[in-house]
Amino acid sequence: MKVSTLLTFLVLSVYASGCDVFRDDIAYSRFEKVEGRMWADTAEYFFSFPVRDTDQKYEVTGVVRYVPDFGFKNLPIGIVSEGADISNPRFETEVRNLSIEQDEAGAGSEHFVVREVRFVIEEGKTYDTPGIYTYSFRQLADTARIGGVAEVGLVVRKL
Repeated sequence: MKVSTLLTFLVLSVYASGCDVFRDDIAYSRFEKVEGRMWADTAEYFFSFPVRDTDQKYEVTGVVRYVPDFGFKNLPIGIVSEGADISNPRFETEVRNLSIEQDEAGAGSEHFVVREVRFVIEEGKTYDTPGIYTYSFRQLADTARIGGVAEVGLVVRKL
């Protein structure tokens, strides 16, 4: 019994060391599952996180996780960022064209491979006021639904 407990602990420790959530420099990490792995052009994914320290610098990174049947080489994505000052709302929008490598190595077996593409939105970012900041993502492809997208996420790392 003790050997299996120790083995379970070791496996979980190794797994946790590779996850963003367990790193000290990660201020925020969240992923939203894409229903049916079909990202509709009407689906927008929102990620909100608190900022307390206005002197801290951050790297804000978007993540799209996809499976092998994802059929696109490029994925246009709309990014909206919203500031924390609700008395003076400020939105910034940006369009990125993500390059998807179909030959990237994935994790898992042949039937459960999930790949990801990460894209830095802001690097060395400081926030003017403490509060809640929000980023959102929407696919902007010419088709109404994109199949093969498993998750969309946001990772905010302290620099």
